[in-house]
Amino acid sequence: MVRSRQKFSSKDAKGVSAITNFFRQTDHTASLCHPEESRTSRTSETPDIDTSDTSSCQPESACMLDSFNCPGSIITTTEVSNIPSASSGSTFTLQDDLNASVLPSRLVDRELFIMFLTRSEYDRGVNTFSPEGRLFQVEYAIEAIKLGSTAIGIQTSEGVVLAVEKRVTSPLIETASIEKVMEVDDHIGCAMSGLIADSRTLIDKARVEAQNHWFTYNEKMSVESVTQAVSNLALQFGDDDADPGAMSRPFGVALLFAGIDHKGPQLFHMDPSGTFIQYDAKAIGSGSEGAQQALQDVYHKSMTLKEACKNALTILKQVMEEKLNSTNVEMGTVTPQKKFHMFTKEELEDVIKEI
Repeated sequence: MVRSRQKFSSKDAKGVSAITNFFRQTDHTASLCHPEESRTSRTSETPDIDTSDTSSCQPESACMLDSFNCPGSIITTTEVSNIPSASSGSTFTLQDDLNASVLPSRLVDRELFIMFLTRSEYDRGVNTFSPEGRLFQVEYAIEAIKLGSTAIGIQTSEGVVLAVEKRVTSPLIETASIEKVMEVDDHIGCAMSGLIADSRTLIDKARVEAQNHWFTYNEKMSVESVTQAVSNLALQFGDDDADPGAMSRPFGVALLFAGIDHKGPQLFHMDPSGTFIQYDAKAIGSGSEGAQQALQDVYHKSMTLKEACKNALTILKQVMEEKLNSTNVEMGTVTPQKKFHMFTKEELEDVIKEI
């Protein structure tokens, strides 16, 4: 749709003046998209607009964000916010003027770009809520986990099993150097999905807390207490007085804590928001949706540990892109008898043969 090319009225001129003043106040943001024009706008109080020159007029589609390569094409002119009028307490709506008169494309582009930055303002602050009550940085961290390898945890009456996919991208990689299941204490294991570097920070925190608790109270720390200590660290992103190990952004990793304590076998899931929940069976990572649905179909309270190991590898086989073998999967169990136990290559091959 091409905008009408009628001349400005005095009312329209007041509206343009209000928009121009608004742009001048936020010129630092607009200069990101139109640096040359932002310098021009500083030279005079109100830019000269030649209403007889129609060369600057563009189709409405040309004023959209994709016309100047801004990654916010989801924003349309219907989302333009009202700007206070310079002449009265009423508001001047840019959409009304787009339908009625000619505005230079520069003004429209800058207005749309400022709209696009509205979300970015809340993106930059990890502790800033959006008007909808959302923390975008935490949501983005949760999305990062969906790019990680798939991890599965199953709790049974005999113990807990953890199985994780190992992505071997080159035959030259030593598969033993890729750790996705780690020991926190002799009665607690942890599986991760997401950024490996972030997981090391959290697991180191869990190990220190477990050892301090044992040294202080001469008893093993419960699985829930270890998970809560790690979640407290995950919540401290952006804090000025945060504990050592805290980051300026949310941790891009999700963890599955499996262990044995006075309550028996337990499985906890923790995400970047610091929320931890106990599960009977849980899947995280890129194939979590399909794996979680499969877990709901096969899980039952009377499941044995051997069945849990077999089901975990079967589900991983279904969601993995590569063929399942003993080199691209890692599995560990936590039982009252053996405590934390990592499966050897031979033990994995025996379980894979039964699938």
